[in-house]
Amino acid sequence: MDQRPVNRGTYNPYRVIALVAVGLLALSLTTFGWLNYREQKLLASRGAELEVTGNIEADEVMVAFKVPGKIACFAVDEGDEVKPGQVLATLETDELKTQVAQAKAALEAAKVELIKAQNAVGLQSGVSLSQVQEAEAAVRQAQANLDICETTWKRIQDLYASGAVSAQDKDKAEAEYKAALARLAQAQAALEKAKSGELQVTLSENDVAAAQAQVALAQAKYDEAVVYLNNATLKSTLAGIVTLRLMEPGETVGAGTPVLRITDLKNTWVKVFVGENRIGRVKPGTKAKVKVAAFDNREFGGVVKWVNPAGDFATQKAVNDQYDRDIRSFEVKVSIPNPDLELKTGMTETVRFSADE
Repeated sequence: MDQRPVNRGTYNPYRVIALVAVGLLALSLTTFGWLNYREQKLLASRGAELEVTGNIEADEVMVAFKVPGKIACFAVDEGDEVKPGQVLATLETDELKTQVAQAKAALEAAKVELIKAQNAVGLQSGVSLSQVQEAEAAVRQAQANLDICETTWKRIQDLYASGAVSAQDKDKAEAEYKAALARLAQAQAALEKAKSGELQVTLSENDVAAAQAQVALAQAKYDEAVVYLNNATLKSTLAGIVTLRLMEPGETVGAGTPVLRITDLKNTWVKVFVGENRIGRVKPGTKAKVKVAAFDNREFGGVVKWVNPAGDFATQKAVNDQYDRDIRSFEVKVSIPNPDLELKTGMTETVRFSADE
């Protein structure tokens, strides 16, 4: 029986080292490829996204009284939510109420004078017309009587010349003729006087016009006084939150002096500026993600409402004349609904526009 030992092979440490080296190299190449892939994907993602920084803003108004006066009281305080038409504050109104009462009294007095003038015109018009008609009838009658007397007087003169009538008859006919002339003159004078009454009617009509003008003036002053009184009550012009009160009760304010600031925090927005080399990717309706630093970069949804068609300041200046040029920016307004009033004006945020949105 052969008792020779079995040859199980010789151990080669160099071969093991080579295998380990090859494995490490393969692992390194795989890792490098994976990292390169991730880097390229990240660069592509960054290239497809547009990020700009801005601050939260909101529509706001500074409300003020239209008339001067002393503030009587405020109906709201800072932090209160208000609606359009809601009373915010009032001025002391005792003096204004007195002015309204005086203007109303003056208006009533002017209306009374107008009624008097109108009544006078009506009365004088009726009387004058009647007097003129009567005077005209009297003139016609006097003229007819004169014609008869004149005819008679001429006939008597012819008869007297022929001796057919006496001198007494001639004198009587002459006296009647002269009397008829006098009566006609008297009737004509009465007619002129009656016609002068028509002139008085015209003057009275002018008085009516003047009285109407006085009524219109008094009405305007009364309306003005009422408007002043109404303007002593300050009302909100929009829905929002009272974010600032500038005055206190008892202070005297002038017309147009700001008293309160109202901010519409339920409809906030952010204004950012995008360079002209990237503005083509942003248009009204484009959706955006808004990260707010105050909420650990929590994202809020937004949408582009407006893009300024006119370029603003240059975000990048040219450094030479041959190749570079200024890159101007365009204002973009992104609306952000804020129903829970979490967002506050002035908060810093980052707006991200994605290529696929």
